Amino acid sequence: MPPSSIALSIIGAGFLWVGWFGFNAGSAIASNNLASYVFLTTNIAASAGALSWMFAEWIAHKHPTMLGAASGAVAGLVGITPACGYVSVVSSLLIGIIAGIISWIGVSYVKYKFSYDDSLDVFGVHGLNGIFGILAVGLLATKSVSPKNGLLLGNFHTFFIEFLAIIIIIAYSALGTFLLAKLTSILTHGLRVSEEDEQKGLDIATHTEQGFDI
Repeated sequence: MPPSSIALSIIGAGFLWVGWFGFNAGSAIASNNLASYVFLTTNIAASAGALSWMFAEWIAHKHPTMLGAASGAVAGLVGITPACGYVSVVSSLLIGIIAGIISWIGVSYVKYKFSYDDSLDVFGVHGLNGIFGILAVGLLATKSVSPKNGLLLGNFHTFFIEFLAIIIIIAYSALGTFLLAKLTSILTHGLRVSEEDEQKGLDIATHTEQGFDI
């Protein structure tokens, strides 16, 4: 389903983009060279993600979209976040390009192939590129920016640590989500509304009013 307002979606993506600078660059807890560097790699990856998503849908569907550009930017931001203070500027460009394509495939094909319910494409954008971003640290980290090199510069240990982190995070997230979903289902009327209410939309079915009178 398309968003009720493309304009508000783009504004929201812009807020995310600006806020992400504080999220990434602010992690340095100082206004220093590293914070400035992370600001740069974050912006490059977001820009590259927006462009790669647009070009992917341009090639596949013969037209790019603003919603695709916004989604690609978020994909680039997610992909670079684990790696923003560990990889080169060129690597941040590569990460952004790959992140946009990964999320486009995840949202356009993988979701429908496996028929999982992901109305906000959280897994397709954040999940897949969170995994990719962690792997990117293990692959592309460089001593010119970070304490250790990655696999492509001869250090397998860094890649192994990042890969192990992915396995632990997936296990923790899956177990935690399962337990919380079960608890929520028990304490409420379930995790889903009826099919009729889903077709109407929760604005009408639950709140009896529309967000937009279009």
